[in-house]
Amino acid sequence: MKKLMVILLSIMMCLSLYGCQGVADAGDISGSNGNSTEKGDTETQAMTEGQQTESEHTDIANLISFEAQYIRTNGGYYVDINYPQVIVIRSKQELEKYYEVNRGIFDLERHDKVYSDTTIGFLDACDKYTEEYFENQILILVLVEHGSGSTRDEVQEIVDAGDGIVNIIIRSYSPEMCTCDMAEWHIFIEPEAGVDIQAEDILINGKSWIKK
Repeated sequence: MKKLMVILLSIMMCLSLYGCQGVADAGDISGSNGNSTEKGDTETQAMTEGQQTESEHTDIANLISFEAQYIRTNGGYYVDINYPQVIVIRSKQELEKYYEVNRGIFDLERHDKVYSDTTIGFLDACDKYTEEYFENQILILVLVEHGSGSTRDEVQEIVDAGDGIVNIIIRSYSPEMCTCDMAEWHIFIEPEAGVDIQAEDILINGKSWIKK
């Protein structure tokens, strides 16, 4: 009888200990879930805030689609020329006039050969800008100068900033080892059809290109 009582007491103690352990484990899981939920909410909030910030920075509704050509046109190393320069072309005749006026300053001729460190010629790039092109599109020329021919530019965005202002975002990239030669470029920017803007109303990286 005593042995039976001892066995029953042992079983009851084991069950009691198991129950306490089970409650403790259940509390850990609850706490872990609580922390995970809180962390998840924080991460979601951070991601949402980041998406809102990015959306505000690059509002798709304000972006203007475009195509661009980058033509190296060395030659105009003059102290009285400030860079960048912006020219808006509205007809084939205006483009031809620009060539005639500036051919003595820049290398605006055709290139029979295209080497790894250069580009097609200015006139080669102009071939696509026919009378049909200018029927519903303008052409924006942006002149830039760099201290090295290794530097490259990329038009990343064109933003309608409102009030008749257009902001062109251009980023420049240089390798770790650069050549020590001056380089000038004509960037041909073709905004989407219907866009019409005056040169003085164009910003480059958020700043007026006109030197006062």
